[in-house]
Amino acid sequence: MAQTGIIPRNNPAYTRAGSAPRRLLQTHGAFINAVLSPGIRLRRRHGRGNKLQLPTVGVTNEKIRNNNTRVNDMYAFVANDEVFDVRAGEVLVSSHKESGFPASRRGALFSSLNGYDVTGATAAAREPEQALIDSDIRFVGLCQNDFVSSDTALQDQGMVCQMSGIKTIINESESTIHIGQRLRMAPLTTLPTIGRKGIPLEKARLILKPVDDKWLPTTAFKRALLKNEDKTIAFHDALIQAGGDFDGNVRFVDDFLTDFAAQVILEWRKCARMVVATAGSNAKPGEQVDVLVQKPNIV
Repeated sequence: MAQTGIIPRNNPAYTRAGSAPRRLLQTHGAFINAVLSPGIRLRRRHGRGNKLQLPTVGVTNEKIRNNNTRVNDMYAFVANDEVFDVRAGEVLVSSHKESGFPASRRGALFSSLNGYDVTGATAAAREPEQALIDSDIRFVGLCQNDFVSSDTALQDQGMVCQMSGIKTIINESESTIHIGQRLRMAPLTTLPTIGRKGIPLEKARLILKPVDDKWLPTTAFKRALLKNEDKTIAFHDALIQAGGDFDGNVRFVDDFLTDFAAQVILEWRKCARMVVATAGSNAKPGEQVDVLVQKPNIV
């Protein structure tokens, strides 16, 4: 039988009017409609895993030790619902571990690291910057409008996330930003000297900070050395026993270099995912700065 052109009303791909398919990505181009990660308040509040933590033991500088202690308290703080609210200009990220696969098919995003659980128990695994690189957290964009997590009526309405283009935000890093500098996503590791209206001081949020030219290669190389530490020690001991004879250990040397090179590339890709924007103006800490949101790449 030939189709009559009648659109089935039980087909979720079509609107109630039955005229056209519903687009998950709206036609605004740079903006998408997203929702706050469902149940994030309860999940973070009742999580029993290890929390993000800066080192305090062995830190001789009292100012740094006090800062790290207060920041650690901030990461563990989940008593106030406002720390899960999202404000305009904040970094929005997604995580399959946190949100799963949303039934609405819209992006389930969040901006807070309060109560975030990490898998490892070691000090290195709980260090905020390294834990962020190792996690499945992905940068999505910058928040366009405020969103109150405790208002369940707003869940269906959602919030607007800017995925590309130029947006004006606040320089919440402790560094001066210069026009043309690349910016990377990073966890807040220093207590802000200037508070921002609408954002609780206890909120552990993600910020954009300038990328040093050496940050990407040095961080990737150090992480590769740490991940291949056992193999590196075994390689070193084998060469000592062989008296430095590379010719007699060609296969062993070749295997080690292949594994290490692959690990360096993997860590490079992980670190490169953090570089997400370019500065479009100059700004000191606490000042407004224009940023061009860009897709992360490995270059």
